[in-house]
Amino acid sequence: MNIYRIFLCCILSLISVGNAYGHALAPSLLEIVAEEGRYDVLWKTPKKTEKGVNLLPRLPEVCGKPINSSAQVVGMAYVIKYSVQCSQALEGQTVKIDDLSLASTNVVLRYIDNKGIKNHWLLSNDKTEIQIPLQKNASTIFVDYLVLGVKHLISGIDHVLFVIALMLLVQFGKKLIIAITAFTLGHSITLALSALDLVSLPQQPIEILIAITIMLVASDVIVSRRKGQTWLQRHPGLVTCFFGLIHGLGFAGVLSEVGLPGSDKVMALFAFNIGIEVGQLGIVFAWLVLVRLISIMVRKVDEIVVSDGPFAMPVRLQQALAYSIGCVGAYWVFDRSFTLLGGGI
Repeated sequence: MNIYRIFLCCILSLISVGNAYGHALAPSLLEIVAEEGRYDVLWKTPKKTEKGVNLLPRLPEVCGKPINSSAQVVGMAYVIKYSVQCSQALEGQTVKIDDLSLASTNVVLRYIDNKGIKNHWLLSNDKTEIQIPLQKNASTIFVDYLVLGVKHLISGIDHVLFVIALMLLVQFGKKLIIAITAFTLGHSITLALSALDLVSLPQQPIEILIAITIMLVASDVIVSRRKGQTWLQRHPGLVTCFFGLIHGLGFAGVLSEVGLPGSDKVMALFAFNIGIEVGQLGIVFAWLVLVRLISIMVRKVDEIVVSDGPFAMPVRLQQALAYSIGCVGAYWVFDRSFTLLGGGI
């Protein structure tokens, strides 16, 4: 079996695993608000969950049973609200999320004390509980939101496939730098506007548009082989900046679920955006290493390559990957469109 077939099988396996969750699973949100004589609790978790995982918040033993509880479906999430009375203040107490150690998603804990000061913490499968401190420092907020940005980019296979399709199209060198920079500029603009409540759009149509961008870039890879350089290849900055605006609205969906700490909103937004960039550069670096290994192997066999140099890739592999990514993008377009229409019935 040729090396490009082996590599393609690996890529298709990855795509098939991510098919059920094309977009990264949104984090759950646990909000605890200190009121006079009680704590109001809000638990919001996505309807789409991982099999065998049932995330539930566990409050400290000093808190009694829930009262005035209610449950409803809001959009694509389950929302549970209740109140509890606690014999001691929650500062210094431990809050835990059951089953989080089995999950690949995150939980954001938002604690609002009786002075109205908001504090945020990021919980994950390697950090399933936290002791609410008397005061949260800025450096912890920065690290939490940076990690959230990295994890969201890497776990969102639609964003990953878009970046890979883009690299298949523009190859390596000056144009790739222009394309990645323009994409970064685009998504940074809409991420900031949306996170700061200057722009507000529903997430489901945005996810459809994200899938369309993947399909368009993949189809451009195929067309460029048959008809020569495409308009996107000639003007990578303009097109990828526009596509970045769309993806930025998708990134903002996570922050709309999580929220930003009031006193450190700008810093948290900056940290999340940096996290997105770290994840994106990680994908680019990993792809460069992979293609370099392929290039070394290609020189040992008789293969027609897309371009000469240290990152030569077999044409048949490039086209096969483009077709595969394009098909997945098309599937997501139809799947997300039917989900949107079904949700309105």
